Amino acid sequence: MFDGTEENRSLLHDEKRMDLNADCVEFCNCAGHEDLVAVGTYELKEEIQKRIGELFLYQLQFSSDGRIQLKEAGSRKGSGIFDIRWRKSRLSSSAPIIAWAGADGSVEVLQHSDGKLEEIARAERICPNDGMCLSVDWGRSSTEPSNDLACSTSGGSLSRLKLTNTDLRQDVTWAAHDAEVWMCAFDAWNAHVLYSGADDCVLKVWDQRAGTDVPCAVNRRTHTMGVCCMESSPHEEHVLATGSYDEKIRVWDMRNLCFPVLTRDVRVGGGVWRVKWHPTDPTLLLSAAMHGGFAVVKDTAGCLSLQDKWPGTLGYGVDWYRGDVRVRCGSRSSDVLSLAGTCTFYDRIFQLRSFAH
Repeated sequence: MFDGTEENRSLLHDEKRMDLNADCVEFCNCAGHEDLVAVGTYELKEEIQKRIGELFLYQLQFSSDGRIQLKEAGSRKGSGIFDIRWRKSRLSSSAPIIAWAGADGSVEVLQHSDGKLEEIARAERICPNDGMCLSVDWGRSSTEPSNDLACSTSGGSLSRLKLTNTDLRQDVTWAAHDAEVWMCAFDAWNAHVLYSGADDCVLKVWDQRAGTDVPCAVNRRTHTMGVCCMESSPHEEHVLATGSYDEKIRVWDMRNLCFPVLTRDVRVGGGVWRVKWHPTDPTLLLSAAMHGGFAVVKDTAGCLSLQDKWPGTLGYGVDWYRGDVRVRCGSRSSDVLSLAGTCTFYDRIFQLRSFAH
């Protein structure tokens, strides 16, 4: 059923209440496995000062009457999980591989096969001084899948790693910011370019061909609070979206890597912890706006505007489903349907919602 106020035009299909605080969600981007979705959880056990977490997998179950439900497909316990990323692959014969950034300062890589999540590699103590890994991303490669990863830490550093047949090797680590680096992300078009944003309100661009001593671009003036997230557009080269605690989503022109140009922005009513471009519609962005809940933003004619919004008790995780919802449900509607996953931290709820647009 459709729920919420007139402002909320989304359809809630299913939801799961997690045992721990839910903070990240990612739909699988591996060919033939798009119906798989992962949810990461985290909790600080204050009485023992230990961070715990668990990764949950769900399989989407579609029915001809339009219902979509979640079926458990595996789980794995670990340290608190701050970020998760599937490794993109066009090979349907490949078992899906996912990496997580852990509160114990590690990056773990797991494979989903025969209904089980199994560790295939792990890099320990990436963050100096017993800090935490806060984000992880897979590199881009013309010969997918990629074996390169990057991660950011609570100690202000970035690391590049490489997955081999036997281990996860830490290639280089460098001091990148003066505060927690909330996220790092590779450019969708240029495998050499890495972005980072931190609690120091700074957005940086790193061209790995030039080394790690000095970033090729630094923006200190635009974000008035910490830079929480960024994502390079998969539809248009040289376009980057960023989100900040200052409650704004910003879109940048990155044609000159040394001089990023802010082209448009919109306020969403809460700190933007995550922002995701729609996988097929270049005009839609989905955001987790913390105390502001969740928002769908429309990007048309050089202007960003709110298209849909719904509440959540600290919205942390969002992602778009990459399959065709109408085909999977057998819908005859002329409306284009999109499916999104969201998770809220304090009430520990993971939801599936669809939108007509």
